[in-house]
Amino acid sequence: VHPPAISSALRLPAVARPRTHPRPPTSRSTLQTSPSPTDECEYANDEYGAFDFAITDSTNLPDSLRPSPLEAISNPRDLLAVLLLSCGVVVSYFNITGQYGDAYQHWEQLSVLLGFASLVAALIQLRMGYEISPRPRRGVIDDSCMNLYAGLYSGFVSWLALRASTFCPLFLERMDGIVPWLASLVFGFSLAAPIITLAENEKSGATNGADNSSSISGTIAKLARRSTGLSASAADQLRIPNALSDTELFRTKGLLAIGVLGCVFVPDCISFAIGSSSWWDRVAAVHPSQQLLESSTALFALYSTEASMVATRAANKGVAEYRVMVPIFAGVCLALAIVPCACSLYWLGDDVSFFSFYRE
Repeated sequence: VHPPAISSALRLPAVARPRTHPRPPTSRSTLQTSPSPTDECEYANDEYGAFDFAITDSTNLPDSLRPSPLEAISNPRDLLAVLLLSCGVVVSYFNITGQYGDAYQHWEQLSVLLGFASLVAALIQLRMGYEISPRPRRGVIDDSCMNLYAGLYSGFVSWLALRASTFCPLFLERMDGIVPWLASLVFGFSLAAPIITLAENEKSGATNGADNSSSISGTIAKLARRSTGLSASAADQLRIPNALSDTELFRTKGLLAIGVLGCVFVPDCISFAIGSSSWWDRVAAVHPSQQLLESSTALFALYSTEASMVATRAANKGVAEYRVMVPIFAGVCLALAIVPCACSLYWLGDDVSFFSFYRE
């Protein structure tokens, strides 16, 4: 069984050196950033070292050398995400059983707080380069871009959960002229970025691997790399690959599917930006449970985002192949988002609106 092949546009000329058999890796940490043994003849190293599992996947990595899930999440970034997902388990339970009392509100507030903490952690992680691949890739699949986008999405969806809730602070209402528009850009990016990345990947193939570093997806990657402390001139000189590997193509298509759901909050943001508290107060008066529903739905998106990043980081470390991690991620989303959301609609259905509240 061979790993996904990288487009010929990504292969570099062989370096003139004696052909020697590579020494086997001596630790899991080495294997996390090295292709499997059978890749040696097919993949050439670039200036950043050997290709990693985010590009080649870990298809040929022996099970005995894979880190355990516990080993993979034993770091500050994933421990914060797991704590947030633990809150998601409680919130989901309350939604499934229809319990919306004071205890539910307390768990909502804790989730929002951890969501904002996740944004701060992502920004610190990027600035420090902690578990961020130094190798630039195209568009949304670039490691810095994906982590920056996920952090911003978690932050803004936490804002929406707080803004739509019954416990929204007054100072947040006064920011409706700015924050909702910024949130709309991030939510819209969740759909636009995968589309652009896929479209320009096809274009790159049609032009026989012509340099596309100045394309939109290349520019996205360079801008994201600046969040790691890279200067503007250094970022502009980055060599962006001309095409995605098969693994990256699979991941980008998954991000597109996620983006279709991720951008559903754009109408809410625009409504808050235009109508502010006067609009939301009218909605609450006509539909008493709308605040509860919208706040809960935003939290479901927060849990899904965190689960997605935990699964991605685990796959990048070789815990399992992406084809294994994707169904696991889908199962978590089913338990922490889809089923609770359906149950909340059942419990709150008589006091909420699906679409008409935008016109209230």
